[in-house]
Amino acid sequence: MKILRAAAACLVMIPAAAHAGMPIEVEKTCPVGGETFRHVETGSYSTFGSRPDGRPYGSWYFPMPLAECPENALVMYRNFEEDEIAELTRLVLSDAYQAMRGETTYYRASWLEERMQSTASLAPVFLMMRAAWQVDEAPEIKTRYQTEFAQRAGNVPVVPDDLDTLFLRFRVANALRETGQFTDAASSLNTIPTASLDVTVPEPDGDNYNDVRDAEARLFLLSQIEPLHLLIEAGDTSSEPLSMIPPRMAEYRCYEMAEEDSADLPELCLSDEMQERVAEIRESRSDWRTPDTRPR
Repeated sequence: MKILRAAAACLVMIPAAAHAGMPIEVEKTCPVGGETFRHVETGSYSTFGSRPDGRPYGSWYFPMPLAECPENALVMYRNFEEDEIAELTRLVLSDAYQAMRGETTYYRASWLEERMQSTASLAPVFLMMRAAWQVDEAPEIKTRYQTEFAQRAGNVPVVPDDLDTLFLRFRVANALRETGQFTDAASSLNTIPTASLDVTVPEPDGDNYNDVRDAEARLFLLSQIEPLHLLIEAGDTSSEPLSMIPPRMAEYRCYEMAEEDSADLPELCLSDEMQERVAEIRESRSDWRTPDTRPR
């Protein structure tokens, strides 16, 4: 039901509803124990930007819900090869894993992947990053997750030619900011070699798709560094700073605060342009919630 409500809420905010994710219930078979169960997922979805911690905005619930075996709590975060099942079984049935049933699915997935990998991989830390997205409404747990993520991911060397390591260091700096470690956040952000991001996007020629995407991603990351520095300097720990989320989401957040009669609206929410957009959102939501169209 949480997934269904999230999908419905996204339909309100996304004009291109044709690209919205729709729930699909599928049958899963647990690779450890062989039990079958039902899991809700989506066949397609759209995204439109993200928060500084990487969590996307879009037409589905993020992070993507992971299937979990009801009996042994194995998180099916990826497909496992046949020769991995024995080790996977040992890990899942261990006392250590079973003691973590109260942790989020992505936290447990990170724990498993760190032990399943025979070679160095960034997968465990990126899974850990997503685990923090799952606990927005539990500040103490989120702080613990972000602190662990920053410690683990902060040990990954920054490689200018490896875009994943550049983005990872940015996420580390943001996690430190959100947990109030502003000096460390600024130091971490300063370790990103900005010269490697200041590139020219090549003209698409049909064969250089990856090069175009890489250059665009580098320029985007470059554009995010100064705004994050400003948040750090301001001592801002918010996960959704209006200056660093997609404009549509900033408009919606301003609308939410206005509806709550917040006495201290951010300056961005008080501009004439934003006030006009808030009024449009209020009108559109009023139309959507007429008796004939209100969701049952």
